[in-house]
Amino acid sequence: MESFIPLIILLVAGISFVSVIILSASHLMTGETCPYVAGVPACFMLIFFIGMILVSQLNLFDDNNILFFGGAGITLLIAIYASFSHIRGSLKCPKLLNRIPLCYLSLLTFGFLIGLKIVEINS
Repeated sequence: MESFIPLIILLVAGISFVSVIILSASHLMTGETCPYVAGVPACFMLIFFIGMILVSQLNLFDDNNILFFGGAGITLLIAIYASFSHIRGSLKCPKLLNRIPLCYLSLLTFGFLIGLKIVEINS
């Protein structure tokens, strides 16, 4: 199982990357899809940070863990902020199938990725 962890991380991050690109394209067309964090659409920020996760999994640099945890950590912080703001009603997260707020899904996804990376490092 341990040998599959990097592949699972790459797959989940890749799906997330494609999803956030689609979400960003929708935001560019409508101007309403992504919530704003610090005046910037969150989906635009996520492209960069999820990209950091993907690049880290390609092992191109000496310390890929810094790149991974930087991207995943900031993405998780954005998801935490968006989730709490969505619960408070001060921010509206886009929904999957008009039911599940994507900020909640991001919270689970990037918490899962961080957990997997910790298992990978410790094995």
